[in-house]
Amino acid sequence: MRTCPRCRLDHPDELTVCPDDGTPLVEPAPWPEGTVIQGKYRVVAKIGEDVICTVYKAHQLKNEQLCTLHVMSWGLACDPAFVKLFEQDALQRRKLQHAAIARVEGVGAADDGRPFIVMEYVTGQSLKRYIELEAPFAPVRACALAWQVASALDAAHALGMIHRDVKPDSIYLLDGTAEKIKLLGLGISKLREALLGDRFRTSPEAVIGTFQYLSPEQALGHLGSQLDGRADLYALGVVMYQMLTRELPFQAKSAADWMMAHIQSVPTSIRVAYAQLGIPEPLINLVMQCLHKNREQRPASARQFMRDLERVEGELGGNDIAAPAAPKPAPPETRKPSPGWMFWKKQ
Repeated sequence: MRTCPRCRLDHPDELTVCPDDGTPLVEPAPWPEGTVIQGKYRVVAKIGEDVICTVYKAHQLKNEQLCTLHVMSWGLACDPAFVKLFEQDALQRRKLQHAAIARVEGVGAADDGRPFIVMEYVTGQSLKRYIELEAPFAPVRACALAWQVASALDAAHALGMIHRDVKPDSIYLLDGTAEKIKLLGLGISKLREALLGDRFRTSPEAVIGTFQYLSPEQALGHLGSQLDGRADLYALGVVMYQMLTRELPFQAKSAADWMMAHIQSVPTSIRVAYAQLGIPEPLINLVMQCLHKNREQRPASARQFMRDLERVEGELGGNDIAAPAAPKPAPPETRKPSPGWMFWKKQ
């Protein structure tokens, strides 16, 4: 992103002058390593950026623990209404205390006036990485991971928060654990919707969410107020399908094709296309229920999905019977597969 030094609005990298006032755009210098913010946080490195925030890895000076600082972009920091929404969202997320959700630890404002959110620093690998290396997963392993995601979603939904972008990239398997996860990205979709206004309803390029995991409601352009937790369960169904088969339930090339697939197409049959994997019928039925076009036909809530998953795993009897599709490279670190959802209930 490039910034206009006069109006402080952000613009795409391909522009060289501000389209509003003709001022040459500049690339804002990231905070260098060692910068101290509010006398509380020492910057380690810049680790990410999007249209809303720049993300820094930092040390908390009080206890030397790592955290991340999500610092609002210059242009948005000039919009009082968006700043208020940003802060309200952070305060709401701070109420969400769940072992499987990245924690919001505080809010603040930098010396230059930009607000920021302090979040727990998560170390690990994304589920996307593990799917690339190890899928198809054994049924019990897929159930254990999905149960944790659903538990995190249940806590978020209880506070009226819909994720709207559940995908393997937003699920991290933590370092040094027997496959405990953290769900990232809560609150981002709400901010993006406020930023885009009505554009995402008519432009596939401005859709809220990720095309491969969109619920039919999102593909139809429904606003956040028109969505409920069953949109997240649809996305979790796509993630489970991918964990179990290594593939997605639909194939498409363009953004518009993906959206139409979620709205109209029948998912590729697991029991037919992946019969060689021996995935148990009750588990197939639950995954396909999550992928129903009509949200009334999906599990009624994340809590109901968890109960259904527990019932399915009870029928599996603890058997890891899915076969790998092909030899795969060694994972980035040795990780013991979990024994199922009951393991997590004992923690």
